[in-house]
Amino acid sequence: MDYDGQDEPADIKAFYDVITDDVDMIIGRKEKRMDAFLNRVTSVLYYKILKFITGISHDTRVSSFGLYSRKLIDAILSYREGFRSFGLFVHLVGFEKKYVEVSHGKRYRGNSSYSFFSRVDLAINSIVAHSDKPLKFSILLGLMATILAIFYAAYLVAVFFAYDIAMSGFTTIIVSMLLLFGLQFILLGVVGLYVGRAFNETKRRPLYHIKDVRNFVE
Repeated sequence: MDYDGQDEPADIKAFYDVITDDVDMIIGRKEKRMDAFLNRVTSVLYYKILKFITGISHDTRVSSFGLYSRKLIDAILSYREGFRSFGLFVHLVGFEKKYVEVSHGKRYRGNSSYSFFSRVDLAINSIVAHSDKPLKFSILLGLMATILAIFYAAYLVAVFFAYDIAMSGFTTIIVSMLLLFGLQFILLGVVGLYVGRAFNETKRRPLYHIKDVRNFVE
């Protein structure tokens, strides 16, 4: 539960009413978000970008307000990396969950200390910590630029031999720069993937989580 007073303590009883042994988290889904318009827009945009880049799907009406089992909390604590986003880790561990419709009130006093730039910083850290797709996009961009430069250079050569028309030095400079730009992006992306792979290994994330142990005798 957040401490801004927008989550209703009375909704906690609804969580307890749906507790079952096979569910490790019961999360509140807001019937209607009462945040400011800009906050709602940036939240939707953030989660759409996050889903596209990391593949993690998240309902914008769902927050961290809920009940979580000791087993799930221990699973999240097993991640020893520096940047931790509780909301993302809840989905990452993959335990069974239920949603309960809850109310969401307005902030009656004060302003949120979570500024726009803090949200941007959170978005960047979340993407970097959970995906290497931006590096692959860099390689793709470099390939596209390189292919474009090669085809354009072949076109200029064909025009020269077919019509005896020599292009100006400015055109050849642009082609050369485009080719070098593409090759640099490819190399940077490849190097970044190796660095990212090493970075993922240093995080030492658990390979799996044990949900239940049954009929096991040591």
